Amino acid sequence: MAKKSVKKATRKQSKKNLKKDSGKFAVVSPLDKMEIAEYPEHSKTYVEQRMLALKAASKSFEKLGIKKRIQILKNIRKDFIEESENLVERVHAETGKPTAEIYSGEIVANIELLDFYIQYGPKYLKPESVPINPINYPGKKGKIHHRPLGVVAVLSSWNYPIALAMRAIVPALLAGNCVAFKPSAFASYSGELLADIFKRNLPTDCFEVFFGNKETNQAVALNSDKVNFIGSVATGKALSELCGKHLIPISTELSGKDAAIVLPDANLERAVQGILWGAFTNSGQNCASVERIFLHQEIADSFLEKFVDKASKLRIEQDIGPLKNEKQMKLVESHVKEAKKHRGVKILCGGNRIPGSLYYEPTVILADKPDYVFMQEETFGPTVAVYIVDSFEEAISLTNDCDFGLTVSVWTAKPGIVQEVADEFETGVVTINNCVFTGALPGAPWGGVKHTGHGVTNSKYGLLEMTRPQFVLLDKSRSEKEPWWYPYNKELLQLMQDVIRFSA
Repeated sequence: MAKKSVKKATRKQSKKNLKKDSGKFAVVSPLDKMEIAEYPEHSKTYVEQRMLALKAASKSFEKLGIKKRIQILKNIRKDFIEESENLVERVHAETGKPTAEIYSGEIVANIELLDFYIQYGPKYLKPESVPINPINYPGKKGKIHHRPLGVVAVLSSWNYPIALAMRAIVPALLAGNCVAFKPSAFASYSGELLADIFKRNLPTDCFEVFFGNKETNQAVALNSDKVNFIGSVATGKALSELCGKHLIPISTELSGKDAAIVLPDANLERAVQGILWGAFTNSGQNCASVERIFLHQEIADSFLEKFVDKASKLRIEQDIGPLKNEKQMKLVESHVKEAKKHRGVKILCGGNRIPGSLYYEPTVILADKPDYVFMQEETFGPTVAVYIVDSFEEAISLTNDCDFGLTVSVWTAKPGIVQEVADEFETGVVTINNCVFTGALPGAPWGGVKHTGHGVTNSKYGLLEMTRPQFVLLDKSRSEKEPWWYPYNKELLQLMQDVIRFSA
């Protein structure tokens, strides 16, 4: 298991290939490629045993009631704040991202997430009355009760190891579910501490953390009542197929290729600053990163002059963290290599790896066509591709001409024109004069379309995804029988025809 402090931990050079039969795997820091901690690969048998315990506890956890679960979340909030420095330390060690980004994206945002569900969760989970026609169905009243699903599996990603996990864990627990948490194998170090914060505040067997890789993921998914997966398209598809065979519901948050559109009347200074952050925060390792910029030709030169100047001045380490691993580095390098081989494409700044490290220069690519691989496939790195358009309509069309649909941002002094056509965008989120950050708004739904996946986190809708509606009907009618009961006769037929005529 991990040492308590990164600073005090003895870190050793990671072995290139851990033995498959060792039953363990290492978490390696991208900062210096040294091993931080070692974890067991939990077996299928172990997972099945622990999942049975979670399922056995799920009924009693539901019966605990919303008031007591709210108090549990308040206790978790207190411990989360107390452990914030340790969480930041661990996330920095295993992702390398700047500490300012960790505090804003992983800590502050999740305090607000907890506050939101503590305040509004009981209202959203309150039984809802159903309107029933008193003429056709006299004496009947009905309510929808939001029942928990049982055991929710949260299979989370490494790029935001705290924030992405908590968006699913918190509403799942509030709704009365037990949680099986499987952090990414690349983020088990922070996942271990996050799990401990929840476990120490919950009744026995209401929360469990699992470590491992593909086989562990599958075992957790197959023994759950609902899966919430955040990760790659390939893994998301494989898990969806697996869950589909067993009729296990699954929500997926996968990849993105988000666009920013800059119109002629935009506040260029704000657009430059905002898109710069949207493209390069977390070294572009964000499904909502701005990876494409569509510039109106009237302001293209002015925007690019300012944007390239600021991008080239971003500081490695202070502003730009490393890529997570060699696999991610190779993907970034392959996209930039493809850009460099085309005569009509220009590398305006960056385009190189920092030798001997996992750092990559902030890179701006000016494309002469919108259909290159680096314009269509997710890069997940500190690169952004720019294409110049003649109109807003062309920019909308190009934004949609993509396999992904998470967010789009439009920068303009006339927000009304964007609000009028927002429904033309094939995305889950449309932002005007801002970008990327709305996933940190706990009251706003977060999700996408197409290969970005399906399902919602955050907001009322993210909470209700952790429930199943159960309709309860109360009949106070004193009649001996309903008109549609047996026997079927001429009187029933006449009654139904009268109802139809009345309805007309």
